[in-house]
Amino acid sequence: MKLLESIINDLVVTDVSLSDPLLKTKVLATRIQNTQLLDWVESELSGYRDKEDLPPYRRSKGILKGNFVNGYKQYTNVDISGPF
Repeated sequence: MKLLESIINDLVVTDVSLSDPLLKTKVLATRIQNTQLLDWVESELSGYRDKEDLPPYRRSKGILKGNFVNGYKQYTNVDISGPF
């Protein structure tokens, strides 16, 4: 199937935006009537609606850090706290 080959080739070329093979995957999912694949690719392209639907590979944990200047005082590599 040429469409599948095209998707694979786009994924290995670093010059191509990731949205290009995802859009082709959307076409493929529609042609083969795979609703699960279509739902996944729609979420990847448009964003996941619910936090619960977010797959593990889209979740991350970390500590936000930043550099700030407040008047004459400078803060470097300071933890940023807050409910994100």
